[in-house]
Amino acid sequence: MTISVFLLASSFLWHIFSEDSYSDNSTVSRKDFGHAVEVLSNYDGDTITVHIPGHKPWKERVRLIGIDTPEKDQGKWGSKARLFTKYATRGSKVYLERDVQARDKYKRLLAYVWIETKKGSLVMLNEWLLREGLAELFTFPPNVKYVDRLKDSYMEARENKAGMWGEGGLEMSPSRYRDLH
Repeated sequence: MTISVFLLASSFLWHIFSEDSYSDNSTVSRKDFGHAVEVLSNYDGDTITVHIPGHKPWKERVRLIGIDTPEKDQGKWGSKARLFTKYATRGSKVYLERDVQARDKYKRLLAYVWIETKKGSLVMLNEWLLREGLAELFTFPPNVKYVDRLKDSYMEARENKAGMWGEGGLEMSPSRYRDLH
């Protein structure tokens, strides 16, 4: 387990810091988001806790818009999604972009989470999790600003049998798992 966690973490860090294959090609820039936030922890692959400078309360739970990752106790894919988010955000400049609806029914902030690479480009974590096959598409209007791009990443992962879409994939969807547990 330790070796596989190390290899997984190394792969994430290599992607973030060595190449820009997942960088955003649009006109999105750091100026669009204001100050970077500090990621304090992550609950699972799609929920993080952040400190937003000058914001009350001091820390906020943030739910990534447009995706649903396996639950943290939902086998190896839940663990992989959680680790992916942990290592992708660790020590990086992270920015939040909101859409129309600010919070979900659990009072969590809803956001697209952008990570700045060492080369200065931006990567949308929501989209990256989909491309790696570590998340399902999970969109709810009115928060659909990037729905087409998220859908494309989701379809690409499925076609390429990435992550949980490959051999030995996920036994049940995260939403079904939550319903049963």
